[in-house]
Formats: sequence, structure tokens, C-alpha cells
Amino acid sequence: MAIIWPILASLFFAVRLVLMVALHLVPSGYHPIKHAFSDYAVGPTKRLAALASFSNTLAWCALAVAIASWPGEWSYRGAAVFQLVALAVLSVAVVFVPTDLEGEKRSIRGVIHYAVAIATFALAYSLTGDTARWSAGFAPDWLSGSLTALSWLALVGLIALCAGLVLPLLRPYFGGLERIFLFSITVFYLLLSIALTFFRT
Repeated sequence: MAIIWPILASLFFAVRLVLMVALHLVPSGYHPIKHAFSDYAVGPTKRLAALASFSNTLAWCALAVAIASWPGEWSYRGAAVFQLVALAVLSVAVVFVPTDLEGEKRSIRGVIHYAVAIATFALAYSLTGDTARWSAGFAPDWLSGSLTALSWLALVGLIALCAGLVLPLLRPYFGGLERIFLFSITVFYLLLSIALTFFRT
């Protein structure tokens, strides 16, 4: 029955990806290049954004169990499972601490939101390199290579969005830079879950 967990992870990451796209298609008043993705959690799209977060939570949980029950050896398994569980908790927490919108006075809730977002981004990225290298031991070259490429793309996105926070020249494009990271991370873990489903040792 262990096979059910990577299947569920694949399903929930796919749902997360669909909901992320849907948030950009429904009327919201937000611009995908100018506004942060977390802005969708405030206003007319907040329910859809919450669904995207909860699907992410279920995906992280399923992936954590999938890796914990993986039949092969992996020295980083314990650390990976811990990080995935932490990501699941953070995905729930972010729903209850929505961001402050641009122009609003910074609130304690908004500060907590930024802390949760920073922790989420850091954990989600930090695991990509190790899991991409691990996947090379059981997944075909095209799949492990895709994971490595997505890990690098996520790094580029992470650096770019950090630059967008501090550099006035890039600040108007923060939303677009952030989405490079968010979409590459989601696709990364979707492909990882698929690899765990179809290429078990």
C-alpha cells in the first residue's frame, strides 16, 4: 500500500498547480507581474487561494510519507521527511496569516506572514538539490535531469525575487520573479512524486 502515497502526492501537487493557474485567470484585480502571489489570499480570490494552500499541505504530507516508506536507502531521508512535515505545517499557517496589501500599514499579522513565507521558500528550495541527486539513483536520466534543471531554475527565481524586494529597479516586477520560483518548485515536486510512483526500487 506504500505506493498510494506518491500517487496522492502527485495528485495533490497537480491540483495545486491547476489552482495556481486558475488564480491568474479569475477576476481579482491583481497583476501577475506586479503583485505578490500571496495577495490572492486577500479579497475575492481568498477561498481559491486557501484551497491551493490546503492542497499543498496534503501534497507535502503525502510526499513525506512516500519518502519515509521508500524501500531504498537514502542517508538524507530523515532530514527530508522533517522538512516536508515542516512545509505542511507552514502551508496551513499561511492561510491564517494573510499578507498586508501594498499601501496598507504593516501589521503584526503581515510580519508573521513574511516570516512564514521566508521559511517556506527556504525549506522548499533547500530540499531540491538533495532530492534531485537522489532521484538519479532510480529515475531515468531525462527525469532526474529535469529535476536538476528545475532546481537551478528555482534558485534563479529565489535570487531574483529577493533582489526584487530590495532593488527599486526590479520591485515593479516582483510578482513575475516570485512566480518563476513558485511554479518551478511546484513542478519540481510534482515530477519528484511521479518519479517515486513509477520508478520504485
